[in-house]
Amino acid sequence: MESKNYKKILKSVLVCGAAIVSMSTVNALADETEPLQNFTQQMDSMDNTEASNFLRSYGLRNGTVAGSKVSVSRTSSGFTVQNPKENVESFTANWITDTSKIKLTVSNAFYVNTPIEFSFKIKQPLAKGEELLIPLNITGTIFNTSSSYTYEGNITQNNGTNYTSQDGSFSYNYDNKTGNLKVKALDDRGLTDYSGLTLFLNNNWIPVPLRENPMPLKGGVAGNYGAKGSGATVKVKVGDKETSETLTNTADIDFTTTLQDYNNDIFGKGAEYTTQKTASSSTNFLANFPLINQLKKGKTKNLLDESMNHYEVKVVSNAKFKNEEDIFKGLSIETYIPIGSSSSGAPITAIAQNATVDKFPEFKSVIKNASYDKGKQIFSFDLSNKKSDWQALGAGLLQNEAYGSSNGKERASWITDYLKAMANGNVDQNTTFSSYYPVNSVSFVPVNNNFSLKVDVTVTNSLSKAKTTNHIIVDPVKAGNGDTTKAAVQLQLMDSEGNPIGELQTPSYYGSGDAYTVTPPVIKGYRLLNVNPQSLIDKLGITNVVDQQGKFDSSNIGNIYNVVYEYVKEVPLTYSVIDDTTGETLEEHQDLATGALNQEANIKENQDKLKAIQESYKSKGYLLGNIENGNLPVPTDEKGYNVTLHLSHDSHKAVIDGKSKTVTQTVHYQGAGNETPEDNVQTLTFTSKITQTIDSVTQAVLSEEAPVWSEQQTTAKVTTPQIKDYEADQAVVEGSTFTHSSSDKKVTVTYKSTLAPLTYTIVDDTTGKTLEKEVDFAMGTVGEEVNTSDNQEKLKQLIKSYTAKGYLLGNSENADLPTPKDNTGYTITLHFTHSTHEQVVDGETKKVTQTIHYQGAGNETPEDDVQVLTFTSKITQTIDNVTDRVLAEAKPVWPEQQSTRAVDSPTLKDYAADKESVPSMNYNYDSEDVVLEVNYSSTIAPITYSVIDDTAGKTLEDKKDFITSHVLEPINTSDNQDKLKSIVKSYTDKGYVLGNIENEELPVPEDTNGYDVILHLTHGTSEKVIDGESKTVTQKIQYKGAGAKTPEEDIQKFVFTSTLTQTIDDVTGDVVSTSGPTWSDNQKSKAVKTPEIDGYSSDMATVKSYDYDHEAKDKTITVSYKEVPPVVKEVKKVVKNILPQTGTEAEMGLVLTGAALVLIAGALYVKAKLRK
Repeated sequence: MESKNYKKILKSVLVCGAAIVSMSTVNALADETEPLQNFTQQMDSMDNTEASNFLRSYGLRNGTVAGSKVSVSRTSSGFTVQNPKENVESFTANWITDTSKIKLTVSNAFYVNTPIEFSFKIKQPLAKGEELLIPLNITGTIFNTSSSYTYEGNITQNNGTNYTSQDGSFSYNYDNKTGNLKVKALDDRGLTDYSGLTLFLNNNWIPVPLRENPMPLKGGVAGNYGAKGSGATVKVKVGDKETSETLTNTADIDFTTTLQDYNNDIFGKGAEYTTQKTASSSTNFLANFPLINQLKKGKTKNLLDESMNHYEVKVVSNAKFKNEEDIFKGLSIETYIPIGSSSSGAPITAIAQNATVDKFPEFKSVIKNASYDKGKQIFSFDLSNKKSDWQALGAGLLQNEAYGSSNGKERASWITDYLKAMANGNVDQNTTFSSYYPVNSVSFVPVNNNFSLKVDVTVTNSLSKAKTTNHIIVDPVKAGNGDTTKAAVQLQLMDSEGNPIGELQTPSYYGSGDAYTVTPPVIKGYRLLNVNPQSLIDKLGITNVVDQQGKFDSSNIGNIYNVVYEYVKEVPLTYSVIDDTTGETLEEHQDLATGALNQEANIKENQDKLKAIQESYKSKGYLLGNIENGNLPVPTDEKGYNVTLHLSHDSHKAVIDGKSKTVTQTVHYQGAGNETPEDNVQTLTFTSKITQTIDSVTQAVLSEEAPVWSEQQTTAKVTTPQIKDYEADQAVVEGSTFTHSSSDKKVTVTYKSTLAPLTYTIVDDTTGKTLEKEVDFAMGTVGEEVNTSDNQEKLKQLIKSYTAKGYLLGNSENADLPTPKDNTGYTITLHFTHSTHEQVVDGETKKVTQTIHYQGAGNETPEDDVQVLTFTSKITQTIDNVTDRVLAEAKPVWPEQQSTRAVDSPTLKDYAADKESVPSMNYNYDSEDVVLEVNYSSTIAPITYSVIDDTAGKTLEDKKDFITSHVLEPINTSDNQDKLKSIVKSYTDKGYVLGNIENEELPVPEDTNGYDVILHLTHGTSEKVIDGESKTVTQKIQYKGAGAKTPEEDIQKFVFTSTLTQTIDDVTGDVVSTSGPTWSDNQKSKAVKTPEIDGYSSDMATVKSYDYDHEAKDKTITVSYKEVPPVVKEVKKVVKNILPQTGTEAEMGLVLTGAALVLIAGALYVKAKLRK
């Protein structure tokens, strides 16, 4: 490979190199406790990306590494809950039953990845695009032998990522933040049963032994969780049902011994591993493979001593490199730096950086001999084993401050110390250098999403040459119901490359002994090519392939079998027709036939279609030229191809009539006026014939030969007509000979008149204008007399017609009417001037106005008195008798002065004018207009009233109209006083109390300002008694000591009421003040006699009466009973036994006497007891 190309490839490789650190750096890191204490506070405000970078800046991460022993326990295998939400009939959660697939993995992190599967049924199907949210609560707890930490964040792998079912009918995801499982219908199938929804639940933390107790971090917890007895619990809950799974370490984790077997294999013997994973979606394949792992302990060995330096990544089946133009985008190498050690002394490492070569080009120093074989689908490269290359990497990263930094500017000091040691060649033997190659959407894509993707990653040891190979298998996500009691046939539809096409086919299920037959579906745009093609079966690694027909037995039950149909894409074959003569495209990309990709197209049917097109154009006059793709080659492109026919135009000869031409001979007559004859016109017509070359397609004329014309022709002789009073200059016009090229010919015959016309002209010498010019007067004959009496009289009448209009005749020409000498005759010219006269007319008129303007009386003000005097002047004018125009004017003469009349000022009520009258005044025609003012002033003095609430400090009415008066007019009348009293009453009726009244006596107004009568009011009050608080005092007598015979409690209740006295504002109704309360009288309880009970005595025969008032407390009085002595009971018994007996009267008396003695003795006994 050329150096230039090698450098170009290196620019896009995704690499993160390893680093080596001194033990002093490790010890320094162990003391950095304060930054870790602040992790929780700092990370609470970060998003996931910021948190990840923050962890990396301190060398902490969540990771995935290789195996540990673990025990698994569950509260249940799962649960089913009914109606957890509207439209959800049931919801089932089940843990994956094979617990051997669940492992705790350890290297620099502790990672639990446990799968759980969900299914559910809904009542109403979802429409396409409709979503359903199911409340799903998932929490996680991690623990060691002394403490635990519970968290809810980052509980699912790829939290919030959408996953699509295999049949494409729905998608789903889980969002920790909202606690919802969201399902979305992607088509209109109307499913009600959903199954196969799988989530991988994560519990992860960092077993860094810097703390005895856990320290929460975003995405995990730092603490001593690598020891025996540590573990994790994941709890899943829907509604009132829940299940949990606990994974516990059964032994201490030893970072060295855990990986020892693998290290031995990879550094010496070589080994083969198979990693089988399930894809998180149909396009996202994840399978991590360690290329370089932890070095064995020992101070004599290091990375350069036991370097594995050749890596080969090879596609096995159903996969292709995604970025073939930049193949290194699939390579990711992470770097780790030791940050502590486990209890066994093994190192614990944390990631320092994960980035691309574009970001950190320093890594180019350790990547060598990279190559990519596109045909074999193999990508390989070497990792340098030269110490100088690794020192150069350390030195370069030391200069790049972005390396190991969370913000691109600052990094932890221990990373800087480590890089210095690495650059100086100080290699620590406990350093872990790990990396992995992810088989994911960045690296590979599956050819067909229905089958497993298979890739081999092989590492060759540079010393032992032993190879370690990991066979990576990534299975697609499966979704939908499968029947394990039957055998299934699945149709796999794909193109020749193995890509799936058409709609996903639903499997058909068959029992033991059932025969089956399947047929390939019709797929629009595709043509079936092969059934079960071996090349695709091998390429995709398809298993369980069967024929289209067959029969199943019991050994087939529970398996899915595949029938593979290979389709080839149909491609369009079109044709275009180009007219090479005009350069135009007659038809473009018209359908010719439907071909198939890489299949023969030169068949008879297609050739016949092509020939028919050619014949259709021949019939239109075209000549066939070359044909592009005329041999109908095999289509090699999905776009197909176009057959292009090139045509030209054929031609033929035709004779047609050519142009026709007319030649005219015109004898034109002139000079005889209206008597002039019409022109004599003779027309000769000549014709031609033309031979043409015609385009057979367009019928256009391509060329023409010269036209052939008809023979020459001669015109007839023409005799000139004779006209009275005229003579012609030619008596005859002879005939002429013409050809088609001759020009038209014109012969003119002129007549000459023998008459002599007489005309007249009138000239206005005053204006210099000609009023009439050369107007016909009479017709004479050359040499004959015209001064006749008729012509003389005619001339006199002409002159008279002008003098009658005010003209004066001046000199004249040819007024004596001489004899005409030739046929031009002559003109009689008469000259006139204008006569004039004088007249007197009215001149300018001017008006002089006197206005008496009245003002000051408002609406009563009189209209203005206006007198107008008119003056008119007289003017003498000189008038033109012809035009009646004024030729001159004398100065105007004006009349004498005029006088106005005297005017008395109108008398107005309540007003006085400053002038009684305006006298008569004199004015001339040139006097100015005059305005004379007469002013009125009012005699009214307005009286108003105002009302002021002195209690509230408010003005209730302000200067309201009260009395209309005049200056110095008395107004203190009884009517006005009554009016004032009425106003006062209107307020006292509302609860007001009258105070003083300003201007109450209504004095005489002294000027037109008048004055204001002001009423001062206060609020009246009244008292109101209302119910106040009530109180109940209870006296309770309780009895005790008589067992079941104890009487019920005696309860007496005494109710006391109170009243309050309120002072009320009579205007507002508000309570001004309240006094009281005044309580009802005291009460006495009744005395209560204590009930008597056989066999018992009480300590109180009667409860006396008590006095109670409203301040008394509730009182409880206790009356106690005591049982009488047993002897009393025996006596009663004896008496009772004796009474029923019969005997003599003497015997009965003795009995009664004995009984009385016994009763007395008993009473004495009881009394003695009471005293005690």
